Amino acid sequence: MTDVLMTIIKNDYWNISSDLLAITTDNAANNLTMMQSLEQKLVLYRWNGKHGHIPCIAHVIQLVVQALVKGLDIEPENTELASCFDENDVEIVTHITFSSTLRKIRHIANAISTSPKQQQRFHDIQATHSSVPPLNMIQDVRTWWSSIYEMAVRALRLKDAVNHWVQNSE
Repeated sequence: MTDVLMTIIKNDYWNISSDLLAITTDNAANNLTMMQSLEQKLVLYRWNGKHGHIPCIAHVIQLVVQALVKGLDIEPENTELASCFDENDVEIVTHITFSSTLRKIRHIANAISTSPKQQQRFHDIQATHSSVPPLNMIQDVRTWWSSIYEMAVRALRLKDAVNHWVQNSE
């Protein structure tokens, strides 16, 4: 990877060898190795791989969010998805918390999304109570950036249909 990057850096068309200030990458280990290798190849330009490496801020924020989600014990399991919804399967909480709310939304989204019959029923509920085209619930996935946020926003947007679906679960 370093050789490919060096070809670009030293290319006469770009001619940026002496102007290279920094490189932005994600946090993959191979990029850190590349930075060390690049520093050795750019020794004449006194380029410093540690100071010249800028981690992608979006990746850094995602790592922070993942740590927060893990700390709140609300990360998606991404294992077996519920195929049907049973109100008894959802934990009974004595007080509403952020974690318990997200767990319940996740359970409902999974139950609707994994069953074509439940998806159709959910769409029918929306069609009956709304003039806009039906939307699907969004499931959060550990590796999809902002999926917890997207899941919560969609559930809030569809709260009337979700409430109707839950109250009339078969």
